[in-house]
Amino acid sequence: MRSNGIDIRSNEGERRGLLAGSQACADYQSAATTNVSLDVVPVHQLPPLNDHHHKEEDRWQLPLVSQRRPTAAATTSSVSRRISNKRVFTSSSFVHYLGVASLVLLLAMIGYISSSSSSSSPNDNLKDKESAELWTTPALLSWAINIPFVTPSTSPPQPNVIVNDDDDDGDDASSSQQHNNKDPSSPQKMMIHRIYTKCGIKRRVVVSNATRQFPSYSNLTATTATAKRGKGDDSGVKTNKYVVSYDGRSLLLNHKRALFLSGSLHPVRSTWDTWNMALDEAVAMGLNMITMYTVWSHHQPLLSPDDPNVPGPINWSLPTSNNIPTTTNNKDTNNTNTNDDEGEGECQDEVVDGKWELADAIREAGKRGLFVHLRVGPYICAEYSYGGIPSWVPLVTWGNHTNNTSLSSSSSLPLTNDNHVMSMRRPNAPWMQATTLWVKAITSYISQHNLWAHQGGPIVLGQIENEIGNETLPGTGTMQGYANWVGQLAQTLEPNVTWTMCNGLTSPNAIHTCNGGGSDCSKDWLERGGQTGRIQVDQPALWSEHEMGFQIWGDDPNHASDYVSGRTARSVARHALRWFARGGSHMNYYMFWGGYNRGAMAATGITNKYAAGAPLCPSGQRHQPMFDHLTALHTLLSHELASILLHQPSATNNNYANRTMNGIHVKTPWGWALATEQRAILYQHAGKKVMFVENDATEDALIQLPQGKNGISTSVMQLDMVAESVIVVINGVARYDSGRVDPKALTYSRKIISLPRKRSPEQPQQHLLDSWYYWPEIIGAKIGPDTTVSIRPLEQTEMTVASREVTDSAWYETAFAVNEDMVNASLAIETTQGCAMSVYVDYRFVGSANHHSHTEGPVVLRVDMGDIGLGVHTLAILSETLGYFNLIGRWGASTTAKVKGITGAVNLTGITDYGVFHTNLITGPRSWQSSAGLNGQTNLETVLSSIRSQPGRLLPEVTSFKRSTNNNDASPPSSSSSSSYFGTKPGMTKPATWAMTTFTTPSYDPAQRSLMVDITSGRGRLWLNGHDLGRFWNITQSKTNESSPSPSSSEIVYSQRYYFLPPDFLFSDDKRPNELLLFNALEGNLTSINLVLTSIVHGEQGTLNDDIGDPMSCL
Repeated sequence: MRSNGIDIRSNEGERRGLLAGSQACADYQSAATTNVSLDVVPVHQLPPLNDHHHKEEDRWQLPLVSQRRPTAAATTSSVSRRISNKRVFTSSSFVHYLGVASLVLLLAMIGYISSSSSSSSPNDNLKDKESAELWTTPALLSWAINIPFVTPSTSPPQPNVIVNDDDDDGDDASSSQQHNNKDPSSPQKMMIHRIYTKCGIKRRVVVSNATRQFPSYSNLTATTATAKRGKGDDSGVKTNKYVVSYDGRSLLLNHKRALFLSGSLHPVRSTWDTWNMALDEAVAMGLNMITMYTVWSHHQPLLSPDDPNVPGPINWSLPTSNNIPTTTNNKDTNNTNTNDDEGEGECQDEVVDGKWELADAIREAGKRGLFVHLRVGPYICAEYSYGGIPSWVPLVTWGNHTNNTSLSSSSSLPLTNDNHVMSMRRPNAPWMQATTLWVKAITSYISQHNLWAHQGGPIVLGQIENEIGNETLPGTGTMQGYANWVGQLAQTLEPNVTWTMCNGLTSPNAIHTCNGGGSDCSKDWLERGGQTGRIQVDQPALWSEHEMGFQIWGDDPNHASDYVSGRTARSVARHALRWFARGGSHMNYYMFWGGYNRGAMAATGITNKYAAGAPLCPSGQRHQPMFDHLTALHTLLSHELASILLHQPSATNNNYANRTMNGIHVKTPWGWALATEQRAILYQHAGKKVMFVENDATEDALIQLPQGKNGISTSVMQLDMVAESVIVVINGVARYDSGRVDPKALTYSRKIISLPRKRSPEQPQQHLLDSWYYWPEIIGAKIGPDTTVSIRPLEQTEMTVASREVTDSAWYETAFAVNEDMVNASLAIETTQGCAMSVYVDYRFVGSANHHSHTEGPVVLRVDMGDIGLGVHTLAILSETLGYFNLIGRWGASTTAKVKGITGAVNLTGITDYGVFHTNLITGPRSWQSSAGLNGQTNLETVLSSIRSQPGRLLPEVTSFKRSTNNNDASPPSSSSSSSYFGTKPGMTKPATWAMTTFTTPSYDPAQRSLMVDITSGRGRLWLNGHDLGRFWNITQSKTNESSPSPSSSEIVYSQRYYFLPPDFLFSDDKRPNELLLFNALEGNLTSINLVLTSIVHGEQGTLNDDIGDPMSCL
């Protein structure tokens, strides 16, 4: 069933986020009263009005507000008036309406019979057989006599829902609910949500018909195509091209004003299935746009294998999946806005390597009616390692190896003084050349696939660069000059695109947009005309990042070390309303859905899960109650407020005084006083009056609103407002309160089921982590040409770039001599923030240290080594980069190449009989061996092949061992002792251990549940069937026990313990087991690793509240 556009499955309600069950728009009834007293009913005590599960007579009839009226006679003098959104008729008109009702009923019956026998439906564009159910008697009644059909509420027309229950419990919760509040004066607003099977793969497609002021891409292009094929067009070819423009009030599509609700999601942090799921959820939450980055470092990660100064090839593919069907139109550049229905010859049986690419991601958005704001870089920030810039970019000698076209449009641009060395994001010749190559590549790619709006594609906006600061530069170059140049570069390459630039300096040809998480955008930025002074003058107010926060390893979510970990739904809704009240016409949630940082994506200190405070959890489940609370807001904005707001000038600039109400009073202990922290902003159009009533006080407030402005009435309205909230009032009815969450949205809980590890008699073919294979990492630098021998250790970034490997690990090795026994020895390693070091003496693990804050700069890591005896010893150091800092060239971040690994001195200190011993291992006649990557990756496939060929047996000894590993002796392992290093039983493992297990995919519905692996020991990397899932770490929010393999306290809250296993990375048949591989740099406990199924369940009592940092709210 469906309640106002939100799906609800079975009574138990176990489902993922797309099965949310609260109402989308919190309409509340009001009743006028003739009493002189000012009775007040708080908003949170009122039930939702438009819940179709209740009969009309069962609905509560409590007033939201009290209105003071002059006399009782004055309130009853009209023939009919509104009470509780229903018509109340006088007795003198009863006979008249009875006759009209009879006529209406007769005409409706005739219309119903006629429509049933007709061979075509009024809605021919809907191909589903269920679409005929949309045309019901109430709609026909309204058409028959050309009057609105009287409905029990003023809520927007409700979506038609066709939901297919495919969960594995066998019940059938399919339902089709029709709500056709058809008003002949405006087009029907509806949504068709369909689930069907295409080419053997379950797909979900949402087609949305939006309003004129809140358009969808599919509607706009269909209308445009029809209009283009007018008189004189005999080509017979349909074109979907449309025009994007703007003025000081809003963006315009085909010269008509449009309001946009957008959400950020990144295809590189997704898979094919999760991307499509997130797009469906964007539509379900009421969005009509998505915003996405293109990540340079993902598409061009390596240098050319033939030349260390030539960039490698660009690959536009995205994370591969195991189950993407091949269709004949999959790469059709002119098929963006189709409904993707099944047709003859469209499907083929084979699957081509599960590959999809950037253009496919954009097309899938268009197929759902979503517009796209494409942010092309080159720098994106995004808590992405290196800000999305490939690490090789500042290391290349830029010059004659490619066409030097970057300065062709900037010959007169003053440059910085250091043009022989790259200075990223500066008017610097090497950087400008690199920027041009990337921007030209991405814009050309989009053009080749016809994805820009002027080509008929869904991309209505493009963003160039990101958050350019105004730092002082050496020489004559300026940051404004750089901003102008990069804006002109984009315009030169794509002159028909509407370009934006965000949160900083902006080129005159680009729209300046705001990034921020609260009043910095929703009030301050707007009221001063942005940072350029042009906002709401000749450029519209676009909020490119309504920021929702991110998570850092070891952070306390309520006291984040950098920025914010998350925000409450109430805060997000409040600032959204403040934004639109002051003239905003576009808002984008950053993020709407974060996904996961796989591989080496995560910036310094950022967790594997990304943006867990967003409306959609990284796993794809809905973040409740935020999802429902914001969906209600979006429904109100799109269906009712957009048409009112965009027909009026904004409330800022010269119009502010005309839009704000005077005479608001607030109740104090001493009586009513003139309000100073409360206000009401007014809009009026087509007989509707909208008030945004704001309470900026940090405490609750009871306020009085005079209703006599513009002669509407002389009544008084009272509102009981919670602290820091906004209430939307339409024609005297409070329709939405940002500060009070619908109680229905507070009835959700997290359910986690640990799956059994052993085979069950009922399902003997299934096995879930019942056996592990583990073997040691070879300690120390590699043997062979991949290792560099030098007098100093190599800097890790340069070493990794030169190796053409995508890795965050490196080995260093050297020798040192101790002339006498030493106690309390320690090693101090100069490195950079966001790095971990594990130290081995004579191939035995002695200790580890790390720095994981979200920042950059030099740091010294100290590792206690215990006692070291007389003699010559081998020192090996495993360096792990915990991501590169994502900031570049602003807020103190560097503009030169970022360094990792050993970057300075390595000081050995201890106590001997003669005093303190100290030596710098970097100086003196000593050689260092440095190699990028882990040794285990070299022979990994050999080991895995052995496991596959001889399941259940001990692994053969790896003959390539050159030395012992993390055991207690320094001799190479012998065959007799190989079981000490190669095990098949789960248990405790030493640092630097590889482990692998197999499991069959359990039977579950990914639309309702998420399969995850629960890891609470160690730190390392995780792979599923060859896909790099990124970093795991058992660090806790209190930064304790991060290296303990078996934490004893049940109350420990980890920064992250559950790691999502994407359904399209899994093998679905029992004949091919899944392989889960991990490398653990610290001690581990394989018995603590479990597979779990998790879901959000709906019940009478929920445990998920509107709080920040609840570890169960989003996984």
